[in-house]
Amino acid sequence: MSPLLDVPAQLALALSLAAASVEGAQPNLPPPIAQPPLSGHVERDLEGPLLFSERSWMQALHGVPDDAQKLGGRVFVTSGGRFYVPAPGAHQRLLVARNNAKIAAKIAQAAARENARRMQPLLGKPAVAADLFIAHVVDVPTAVALVSAIANTPDLALATAAPRLAAAFGIGADETRQAMTVEQFYRLLIAKTAAPPRLVALGLKPRPRSENETAEQAARVDRERVIAAWRARINAVPAAAATQ
Repeated sequence: MSPLLDVPAQLALALSLAAASVEGAQPNLPPPIAQPPLSGHVERDLEGPLLFSERSWMQALHGVPDDAQKLGGRVFVTSGGRFYVPAPGAHQRLLVARNNAKIAAKIAQAAARENARRMQPLLGKPAVAADLFIAHVVDVPTAVALVSAIANTPDLALATAAPRLAAAFGIGADETRQAMTVEQFYRLLIAKTAAPPRLVALGLKPRPRSENETAEQAARVDRERVIAAWRARINAVPAAAATQ
């Protein structure tokens, strides 16, 4: 199994919070667009606790100029789509910052919120954490294409529909995963970005899935439980400090 499928808990939580913050923001959505090609590929230089490539990190910082300035310098983009930092030495300082879990989590959540806003009208529904994970490690068009493929060609082998994506996730590298379909891959992503590991970390017990509940519905309910518990823990910190 590819290390990419071991989704860091901090990243999964950031994606879940981002998805929850955008849900319901656009009640009258247009129908989904025709299925785009699944041609995106995972960058090879994913680093840090939140799995940022150099490009995705710079792109995320470009979206939060104030935070980027505090970390070393604002990020600009050329007409050709290349991100750069004019300040001398700032580029390397910004790259080092992606290894700081607290900083990277904040930037990841901001980037995921922006991705969720972009994806919602394209999908015709709110994005979930699994969608935002693909947007995070590949790009938004690939995440949209994957959701479209689930609706149009769910039983097609992932290695056939998206060879580069399948290779990056180790799908087809052995006999047990060679025939994994697009839908099976998506369900695996939902499971990997779902809440049970984080529920345990927050002191919550995993919730048994009801008989007619889909994996996506279960992931949404678990995510809501995680968010509620996380917010309760954050709110408890000032209260505890006030009593000391």
